[in-house]
Amino acid sequence: MKVLMITTGSRGDVQPFIALAKALEKHGHSTILAASASSQPLSREHGLSIHPLDDGIMNIITERKAPPFENNILAKARASVRLIQYYSRQVSQVLEGIENAAEPGIDAVVYRADTPGGFDIAEWLGIRPIQVCICPTRVPTRSFPDPLFPYRIPKRFNRLSYTLSHMTSSRILFEILNRRAVSKWRRKRLSFPRRPFHGSHSSRTAGTRITTLQALSSCIMPPPRDYPPWVHATGFWVAGVPSSWQPSEELLDFLANGEDAPIYIGFGSMVGTDPEGTTRAILKAIGTLNIRAILTVGWGGIRRTEQTDNRILFVDDVPLEWLFPRVRLAAHHGGVGTVSAALRAGIPQVVMPFIEDQFFYARRLHDLGVAPDPLPQHALTPQKLAKVVREALEDNSIFMHAERLRRHVQAEEGADGAVRIIESIIN
Repeated sequence: MKVLMITTGSRGDVQPFIALAKALEKHGHSTILAASASSQPLSREHGLSIHPLDDGIMNIITERKAPPFENNILAKARASVRLIQYYSRQVSQVLEGIENAAEPGIDAVVYRADTPGGFDIAEWLGIRPIQVCICPTRVPTRSFPDPLFPYRIPKRFNRLSYTLSHMTSSRILFEILNRRAVSKWRRKRLSFPRRPFHGSHSSRTAGTRITTLQALSSCIMPPPRDYPPWVHATGFWVAGVPSSWQPSEELLDFLANGEDAPIYIGFGSMVGTDPEGTTRAILKAIGTLNIRAILTVGWGGIRRTEQTDNRILFVDDVPLEWLFPRVRLAAHHGGVGTVSAALRAGIPQVVMPFIEDQFFYARRLHDLGVAPDPLPQHALTPQKLAKVVREALEDNSIFMHAERLRRHVQAEEGADGAVRIIESIIN
């Protein structure tokens, strides 16, 4: 079986597909991974090659074209207009890359639900599409509201929230832009008519029920009873630590020295509007708590500074699956990859969300008892950060819940379960 996998985005969007590719190949299947060009170093670390897709959409983050993560409504509106204009120019290049990756002999197309063109290239190839969700926003249910819906509502309106959350002005514009680019591509390149519009939920894209794989743990969101049979929760897809990776002597020495294990602080691909100010706040909080900390620079959300304080170590990139069992707390942005690694390590978490699904994960981790109340990044101060970190380190119940969820998450099938489902569909 040959599987074409398609995803765009940051590390957290690509790494689950690397895990799936490794699992498919372990079971004797061949894979083609079409992913953001910037993820090539990550894929090579895991012994995989990718078909690179245009990185223009990712430049929204790296060049700070995204709306500011703050409460300035006017600034957000202006940035949103610029973002939409830029985004519309990039989608067609991603679609062209997807078309080039679609070589003969493919048996299945597995694509991240928010990546345009996945369903359409499967239709063009005449094979079954399978979409992947790393946040349960695509299939309406009465059990819980859309995780991206920003307001608390009575339970009887849970299912309605999936429609309402896609009716915000920015989402409608993105939907229109995606449809326009995809329809033009279908007509000119695939010789297909415009795709009918059946609402925002791609579980019903073009009127067809699409097998949906939820690549997240059932402890985050237990599968609802009213989910249809074509939706499957598999557990997190974990790529593991690359066999070629080795920790630096500096990192090993830092971990070995000191009376207590350090904490971890990092924001992954999130940048924010004031990385320097954020870094100062973090350093001041660490000083207040008098603890040791490993700070990951990531894509620039934390800035490396000259340090004489031996309690602090800046690092560029460390596999979290390796690092988290060696720290006593993870303070992060709430990206799904970081959440997964922290849950698998069984450590307390402090979540400082920047955008959308990160707020969902922050709330869920608090509800599950493994994290204090979320601290939104725009509200971060040294005092607030010190308070929530101290709470997470001193509350024994948080450690107990973290250990309970560690056992739950590690018992799930994850990517191997996804392979089993894909095999059953194709065969």
